[in-house]
Amino acid sequence: MNRGSLLTMLLHSLIVIGFGHGIGFIIFFDVFAIPHLFTNGIEINFNSNYEDRVMDVAVFSAVGKILLILGLLFKQKNYKIVLNLIGLSLLLFSVCYLTYGNWSYSSLFGISFSFSIPFLIYSLLFLATILVEIKK
Repeated sequence: MNRGSLLTMLLHSLIVIGFGHGIGFIIFFDVFAIPHLFTNGIEINFNSNYEDRVMDVAVFSAVGKILLILGLLFKQKNYKIVLNLIGLSLLLFSVCYLTYGNWSYSSLFGISFSFSIPFLIYSLLFLATILVEIKK
């Protein structure tokens, strides 16, 4: 399960985000997410612009990755499973929140979605391994 957590975080970190006149990987925005959380808070609005969602997506991404890292540190199976499930859920929500929108109006939604496909595929496999661990 440790390898799955690390690969999940890596694939999520490589999702491309368009911002301003350029693009960047989501891991660059994760660095600024925690200060943004304390200064501006989180506002979930699926009708907002792509650019307005980027920092909120980064907050969910950073918290999800922190929970996956904490899951790596715990030895007890129950804590690992709970932290992995919550962390993976936050990462999946961040992708859904980032890519939900009018794709014909802005191509940024589609670009981010196309770069998130490897993460989405692997996250389903990682979820399956977590569910197998629950049944043991």
